[in-house]
Amino acid sequence: MFPKRAVWLLIGLHFFFAGLYAYIAPYRTPGIIDGLYMADIGAPDELAHSKYIQYVSEGKGLPSPIASKDMATYEAHQPPLYYAASAIWTKIGFCTDFSSGWCGYWQRLMNVLIGCLTVLGASRMAWLATKKPNITLVTGTIVALLPMNVGVSASINNDPLLICFGTWIIALLVQAYQEDWSVKNGAIVGLMLGLSLLTKTSAIAFFLPLAFCLLLSNPGPKPIIWLRIPLLAIILASPIWIRNYILYNDPLLLKTFAVNSAGDSMPDIWHNTKAFAHYFLVFVQQSTESFFGLLGYMYIRFPVWIYVLLIFATGLLVLGAAKNRKSQQSQNNKGVNWIIGSLLIGALILYLRFNIEHTEPQARYFFTAIAPIGYFLAIGFDYWFLKKMRVSYPLLVALLVVLNCSMAAIMVRAFRTMQDDLREAGGTAVFEKKNQPARTNMNQLKSL
Repeated sequence: MFPKRAVWLLIGLHFFFAGLYAYIAPYRTPGIIDGLYMADIGAPDELAHSKYIQYVSEGKGLPSPIASKDMATYEAHQPPLYYAASAIWTKIGFCTDFSSGWCGYWQRLMNVLIGCLTVLGASRMAWLATKKPNITLVTGTIVALLPMNVGVSASINNDPLLICFGTWIIALLVQAYQEDWSVKNGAIVGLMLGLSLLTKTSAIAFFLPLAFCLLLSNPGPKPIIWLRIPLLAIILASPIWIRNYILYNDPLLLKTFAVNSAGDSMPDIWHNTKAFAHYFLVFVQQSTESFFGLLGYMYIRFPVWIYVLLIFATGLLVLGAAKNRKSQQSQNNKGVNWIIGSLLIGALILYLRFNIEHTEPQARYFFTAIAPIGYFLAIGFDYWFLKKMRVSYPLLVALLVVLNCSMAAIMVRAFRTMQDDLREAGGTAVFEKKNQPARTNMNQLKSL
């Protein structure tokens, strides 16, 4: 039986901690990070996302993605669904002054609620895949209480909506695989794929598990379903693609993004062994830290020993998942695991490809696969602790709760220090005179 009460408790915990992170993080507040002036210290590019929402909310349409000093253009290459939905959300919250703290927290609250839906979707996916309460609860717990995922839900950006769509798409695909396809669930999957493409272009990763599900289903779906799902998704996304082609000769705005983000482009390290080794180490370190928890502008982190313990624990769960394959050898389980695992594969491929071209080793970019990550780690947990679940599971929840409390305390101290350092340096006016760039991407910061 699906563990409803426990899952609702996990949703409540995610809501609490994401809401706490959202309350702690300053909104549209400048500060100094590691000796560098930042126009906004809350979260990566949060100011740009918020400016985009403000632009839409004020009835100006969609901002031009052509680079300018207007912060709203920095994220204007992104598809508009999240920003349109958030603009409506700000109207519901009577947000008229976008510089106010209330408006910032209200915008963040929408993503907190979306994060809660992701926890529910991940738990549902695990239940449909295994019918095991243990794996269902551990999957939901990891998704709900992984500090980095909590941080993603607590900030203004389009990732939580994309993650939520991906999670529910996987749950629907698992259900279709287990219970056979129908025109109805094919239409729902196509609808959600289309909406995800209108949220972020990296939603193309969702087509890989769709392909696996269609190929592995036995009996397979009717040809009309094969055609209807991608066709419906493309029809939904095509108006914005056509618009972009007419205005900018760039349907997905990928070329425009490449031009606008040239300052973040990967330097030529491929012919320099020392430079490649250095970047590789930085990539591994920041990807690892930002998987567990690296908040703010990638400067608010746990003590090193916590990361070491988390790496060891995660490695143990991965090993357990690998050993647990023997109990997952039925044809049905193999198919389910390939469908779920293919999203993780697709997300990691896009993440690696992006970091070959840009210096952005932030693990949140592959959190579109947070549900598969939680699922496979839960299989490992089940392997090691199946017979001790009454003790081990409450201990897991307690440890993750302590971890989130610890991160919240670290955030309070770090943000206070950033603002104190700015005051001691003479305040914002000192840096505005030095023509600091409006864009707040961490790789474009200039040394003072």
